[in-house]
Amino acid sequence: MKKKGKKLISIALTVAMIAGLTACGKGNGGNGNGGSSAADASLAKQYVFKEQALDLNMDSDNMNIDLLTKKGDTIYLLFETYDYSENGSQSKLHLATMKQDGTVIDTVELPMWKEGEAPATPAPAQDGEDPVDTPADGADGSEAMPLTEQETSTQDITAADMHVVDAPAGNSSYTYTSLNNCTVGSDGNVYGIRNYYSETYSDDDYSSTNDYALICWSADGTIKWEADLNDMNTEESYSWVHSIIPNEDGTLTLLLSGDKIEKCTVTEEGITDRKELPEAAATLFNNASSNIITPDGKVQIIYYDESNYTDMYIATYDPATDAVSEGIKFSSTLTSGGYYNMVPGDGDILYYADSNGLFSYNVQTQESKQIMSYINSDLAAGSLNNFLVLDEEQFLGFYYDNNEGKMCGGLFTHVKPEDIKDRIVLTLAGNYIDYDLKRKVVEYNKSGDTYRIVVKEYSTYNTAEDYTLGVKQLNNDIISGGMPDILVVDSNMSMDSYIAKGLVANVDDLIAGDEELSKYDYLQNVWDAYRVDGKLYYVIPSFYISTMVGKEAIFGDRTSITMEELQTIRDTMPEGTALFSDETRDSFLYTMMNYCGSDFVDVSTGKCAFDTDNFVAMLTYAAGLPVEYGEDYWGDDYWNNYESQFREDRTLLDGISISNIRDLNGTINGVFGEDISFVGFPTDGDMGSILWAGNRMYALSAKSKNLDGAWEFLRYYLTQEYQDKIQEQEYNLPVLRSTFEKNVQDATKKPYYMDENGNKVEYDETYYINGEEILLPQLTQEQVDRIVSFVESVNKRGYYNEAISNIISEEAGAYFSGQKSARDVASVIQSRVQVYVNENR
Repeated sequence: MKKKGKKLISIALTVAMIAGLTACGKGNGGNGNGGSSAADASLAKQYVFKEQALDLNMDSDNMNIDLLTKKGDTIYLLFETYDYSENGSQSKLHLATMKQDGTVIDTVELPMWKEGEAPATPAPAQDGEDPVDTPADGADGSEAMPLTEQETSTQDITAADMHVVDAPAGNSSYTYTSLNNCTVGSDGNVYGIRNYYSETYSDDDYSSTNDYALICWSADGTIKWEADLNDMNTEESYSWVHSIIPNEDGTLTLLLSGDKIEKCTVTEEGITDRKELPEAAATLFNNASSNIITPDGKVQIIYYDESNYTDMYIATYDPATDAVSEGIKFSSTLTSGGYYNMVPGDGDILYYADSNGLFSYNVQTQESKQIMSYINSDLAAGSLNNFLVLDEEQFLGFYYDNNEGKMCGGLFTHVKPEDIKDRIVLTLAGNYIDYDLKRKVVEYNKSGDTYRIVVKEYSTYNTAEDYTLGVKQLNNDIISGGMPDILVVDSNMSMDSYIAKGLVANVDDLIAGDEELSKYDYLQNVWDAYRVDGKLYYVIPSFYISTMVGKEAIFGDRTSITMEELQTIRDTMPEGTALFSDETRDSFLYTMMNYCGSDFVDVSTGKCAFDTDNFVAMLTYAAGLPVEYGEDYWGDDYWNNYESQFREDRTLLDGISISNIRDLNGTINGVFGEDISFVGFPTDGDMGSILWAGNRMYALSAKSKNLDGAWEFLRYYLTQEYQDKIQEQEYNLPVLRSTFEKNVQDATKKPYYMDENGNKVEYDETYYINGEEILLPQLTQEQVDRIVSFVESVNKRGYYNEAISNIISEEAGAYFSGQKSARDVASVIQSRVQVYVNENR
């Protein structure tokens, strides 16, 4: 009997959407106004599809799609639904048949076993007795339900997915049943490989069974026949089913992978005609990342080039003749997500979905063409999990909606641009745009009718050979007049140059003009660290601190130290005392640039200072570090020595990040076992610690025609609503003082978690010293006050520039090899870096 329930929930789309995420490597040039999208309302009308929910006649809150395919005029959807309880999860397998207009013909449950044939669940052996079988359907009414898997996927089995039998200590057993390699024949029968696994073990005994069978269901949900596949594996050879290909005569061709690449025929009687594939075909399958079964029964294999694993190719294997076509190289601009999510189209066309939308790809011309944009279509989706393209105007698609917390989907129909209402368009661009930000854009676009944000993610320009093409193109667009209204900032961008050219808006002015926000409500040292000539050009919602800490008994209450002072302190310690832990030459130079980059390069003036005594001292120290550590360094005692090195004064300074005040308890009472000083990294200045903006940092275009609209979107990240979510979403410290103070107050309280009944359960923090677990006391109010005072004192930003680091590494080699003095090398580095900075301002 079919269960009456809710419709498959989806986000109904009423209007159009965003634009411009091209995956074929073609950007939108600017027109010189710094907010070029403002006059181009058409950007918000591209790749727009409206969704019509499917009625599967059941509750779809917990579902997973296993197969979506079309045979003739009928669409087949194979999916699981899950029921969760205290004892784990149970799943049921369903088949829905549909017309091409999305109308559901029928939805039936597919049994995993013929009636009365489900295997018994073995009870664990007790007191040396033999295992005893118990019914698979327990006395408590629970069932050992199937878990199904998508074709060509591997699913991890967790305790919640298993049928577990309680037993005395040391005795237990469990079973699980999984289904994979699902397909549909031309006759409308559904096929899949059932794997039943049972395991029983005790202190003295262990036994297991692994049973394989191919099941054939009719479209009405009846098991028509089963074929035993246990002969697939022998003592000499292990095999697993790679693909199932239905044949017109009702038989099935199985492609087997494992110790050998083989094919065989399967009928109700079992396996026949088993043989190894020719070397050319076997090589392709061994290097395959995924494969596509075409409607005519051929296999399109997407594989790696053995000589260059960055290149991907596609070739066709014909199981009827074992012939293999010549491989065709994929375009280097095709996103990696596309390789694993392709379905066949007509002729040379393939379809794929990535994090931006749905695309077509022409194998011969190597051209991608965007069909649908998630953001343009107001879809809060990370990707399409399953889809079926019906024609140029319609497709069926399923996706996981993080807003709704469940699988959604339906029939998508293209919306013509002329049917979409005009809005003022804002551009949001960046090298990488994370899913949470895209989700917020969708939410913003649906909340009003004045503005729409269009998104351009420049990482789509990247290739396997060069992952910097995106940020290079973004830079070219910006300096040629295409500064987006909203820029998602990362460390690879030439922000100093954009600011110097007057392209970036002053955020101080925007906050001052905001009726609800006041700069006095925020931690000013965070924003001060990022000011340029006293002005704030960034929207910074969160932050963390990087510093070096040591025992207060050794360093006193200092917040900075020079390399010379640090080495003087080490000279008073026992021989062999290290300054830092596990540093190599390269890692030290990398750490040095993170901490001291803003000392060496003044972002306001562009003046460099690498020819200083402190920099020379750092080069001298680096020369004494190992290029790398040998395998013996990471021996059995490494972790015991690591845990106690700071307590026993064998290492002076430990590098930490402060993103949650509570985390300092482990450092103070665990790592060091006593009060610490925030010494920082050796520097010539008065602050040896640095502050980093958190996961997100934004800038706005000073040339934007709609700066008010851009600010309306970005200001959300400074509101209390978002700030209260910082720890949960970004795992960093909030900039809003009231929220920051909540984090501070929690630091003196015991940590806790919420149990399954919603009760607060406190627990103790512990730390391991030489393998022994010790209980940590809570931080005192005095310790927390000192931490807060330090955090609010840090106003120096972290600075890292890969090009400058490369110059340092290149030139330092002459000193490390003895060809030049440290002073001479510092002079060369000063000259080269100064030229680089001047050229890029």
